[in-house]
Formats: sequence, C-alpha cells, structure tokens
Amino acid sequence: MMDARALVAYVGFYPVIRESGEHAALPSLSLAGSRIARHALYRAAVNAVRCSIEWRRPYQRKIAQGNKPKQALIAVAVKWLHTAYAMLKHRAPYDPSRLVATLATISP
Repeated sequence: MMDARALVAYVGFYPVIRESGEHAALPSLSLAGSRIARHALYRAAVNAVRCSIEWRRPYQRKIAQGNKPKQALIAVAVKWLHTAYAMLKHRAPYDPSRLVATLATISP
C-alpha cells in the first residue's frame, strides 16, 4: 500500500546528498521518478502560488524561513501532492478550508 510520502518519493521530490571523501556538494533533487511528472507538479505549484492565497501562504512561509524561491515552490508542489493523495484516498473534493486549517497548526 502506497502512502503520500512514497508517492512523493516515486515522483522524485526528495533531496539527494552526493559526498565523496572531503568533497560535499549541496543537496539536489533526485533524478529518480518521472521528470515529466516533476515538471507538471512544479508548474502546477507556480500557478497555484500565483492564483491562490491558500497556496501562496506556504510559499511565503518557506521564503520567510530562508529557503530559495525554487525550494519553496518544490515544497508547495510536495504539499499539493499530499493534498491530491488525501483527496483520492478519502474520495473527497478539494476543500481549501482544510488546507488553511492544516497550515494554521504548523508552527512557523
């Protein structure tokens, strides 16, 4: 049985750390998963942040925490993927008030 985190990993939205001896690179996104799915989810996050205040809030929260804009958009894409998984699992339509309530319980 797949859960939301496994779905995120399947798409490839998780960081990979590449280290070799004394050389340590910054973490980057995994190359595993469908690059088309990652691109589609990223573009969906860009449009969600532009057009929806509910999705702009987690983006702004990540920016305030010091993340770069692209990292914040990836975080929004992951949250969108978790939301889509929950909608499918519970067979419920999208309810923006649930997203706002979830964000209110998360400490900044």
